[in-house]
Amino acid sequence: MNIALTTLRNIYAEAIADGLVENSPCLKVKWRKVDNKERKLVTAVEFDRLCEAALKVSKNGQQFCDYLRLLQYSGGRMAETLRLRWADVNWDQKQLVIGAGGESKNKWYQ
Repeated sequence: MNIALTTLRNIYAEAIADGLVENSPCLKVKWRKVDNKERKLVTAVEFDRLCEAALKVSKNGQQFCDYLRLLQYSGGRMAETLRLRWADVNWDQKQLVIGAGGESKNKWYQ
């Protein structure tokens, strides 16, 4: 409901800016209260068991585990991490630059 309200408020804001309407009827609508569900984090033991299972069931299990661990320790997003190239690794500074190609969510550019 809150997402729809945000969208509708943005539409009315544009309509007001374009002179199509004078005011927004959405301003009187209250935001809905949302219960935030607590997310359970994966433990180190669960993560290790996942990797052990992947090694047993897939010929690409090691590659999958390496990818998961890179995500785990870098904080990179899935798609951004998949686009990494060797040129994104600075061995001298021990640094990995995620999103150097400008295709990251935050559009970081060198």
